[in-house]
Amino acid sequence: MYGNTTMGDMVDGRFISDNGHLFRIVEQNCSGNMEGMKRVYTIGDILRKTIGGQENEYDVRLDYIYEPVCKEILNSSDIHDDTELGDDPVRLESCWFSGGYINLIISIEYDGTSGKAHLVNLVKDDEKSTSGTLYFQLRHNACGDTAADGGHGSISITNDLMTFPFARLVPDTSSETEVVIYWKWFDENGNIKESSTSGTYRKGGFEQASARPLTFERQAVLK
Repeated sequence: MYGNTTMGDMVDGRFISDNGHLFRIVEQNCSGNMEGMKRVYTIGDILRKTIGGQENEYDVRLDYIYEPVCKEILNSSDIHDDTELGDDPVRLESCWFSGGYINLIISIEYDGTSGKAHLVNLVKDDEKSTSGTLYFQLRHNACGDTAADGGHGSISITNDLMTFPFARLVPDTSSETEVVIYWKWFDENGNIKESSTSGTYRKGGFEQASARPLTFERQAVLK
């Protein structure tokens, strides 16, 4: 399989994909070192089953390595002052579940000359969520790094990849849970409006990252 996009974890120095495959890196055509990374997004080619390896072990050639921002989902009931979460625009481009995580491709505005760090969080709405449906808000604090705060035409839009542990939020008795995510972004007239998307989390399920390989370059500092 060529041009394969994969999300996975580094465990004891080994790359285990979200669908349970163990990848043995025999060739690498890109810069970067996966050692020390927690979650990893890769593009590469599955060359063959590893000779003498485990049943689920494959030799791979890596063409691209990227470490997404990995952080915990916040619970709204634990937040007494949400000012720090911010209310700046953020757009959810796509999302998928794999390996017990929810993975998000997001877009934000940033000033490439400022070097300011942006705060992006996924917040579970504890008041609205039920045992069958979980509601979330994608929140962005640009920390003043916006056109409205003096970007002077240097504001750009960048995409980035984030990943959040998700399985712990789903009751043990549930095999499926509906998920709804809200965010705020600009409409065609430049006004900020709320949008949403929904999907189903299936315990033990796996969704492919993307049929089309996507690459990222961290242009804005995310935390």
